[in-house]
Amino acid sequence: MNVFYPKNMFVQDENLEIYIFLESKILRGRIIDDTIIEIKVLSFRDIKGFTCECINDGEFCNKLTLEFINKILQ
Repeated sequence: MNVFYPKNMFVQDENLEIYIFLESKILRGRIIDDTIIEIKVLSFRDIKGFTCECINDGEFCNKLTLEFINKILQ
């Protein structure tokens, strides 16, 4: 099993989320505030569907929505 730790993932004045896709799991790392980094382990078997949107309206924006059997992550 490979393990990744999102060290030094602070970006000034920006929200940052990292998704790492492994064999049967997804690691999601995100900054909640200046002092908390949350890392969640999600399972592929619980995914019901997903949507990936790329929007270019002057500022490029990507949006990933993962729909799980019991919840939706955006």
